[in-house]
Amino acid sequence: MALSRRQMLTGLAVGAGAVVCRKAALPELEPERWFSHIPADRQRALEAAVERVLPGAVAAGAMAYITYWLARPPYIGSQKEFDTAALILNREAQKRYRKLFSDLAGAEQDAVLRAFQVGEIKGKHFDSQGFWQRLMTLTLESFLAEPKYGGNRNEVGWQLIGWHRCHFAPRRTLSLSPPRPKLPY
Repeated sequence: MALSRRQMLTGLAVGAGAVVCRKAALPELEPERWFSHIPADRQRALEAAVERVLPGAVAAGAMAYITYWLARPPYIGSQKEFDTAALILNREAQKRYRKLFSDLAGAEQDAVLRAFQVGEIKGKHFDSQGFWQRLMTLTLESFLAEPKYGGNRNEVGWQLIGWHRCHFAPRRTLSLSPPRPKLPY
């Protein structure tokens, strides 16, 4: 589906308006600590879902990364969605297997997550496919992001793909050679 520039800008303007409206509705908690304030069974459900998306992501700091970004644009307001999704993960696991999502075997967790992925899970004001896409995106980003955002602990993701920090620093270059007035730096 190709979007015209006008459609994209209109969508961004509408989205920005929604973000402004949602920001006022956020709870009084510190936004970066919301994960520690949801019930433990929901925390475990989200952690298990993240771990099924990318094994090792939780140990690499995915939950800290997700918590960080859910308090910032464009994800402001998604904290409630993630909390609701964790509740629905547990309900769906109870309905299918009579266990909490985090207590299911890997194949059973995959079956529940697949139902989210294809939009089989329906809820009032809840988009299971949209949640799945955000969960997938944030989990993969957490594994490859700059560690200062909470994920990619000990640069484990970078080591996996063989990427190293860039050590180029223009200020250092200036100290090695005198500045020339015609150069932009």
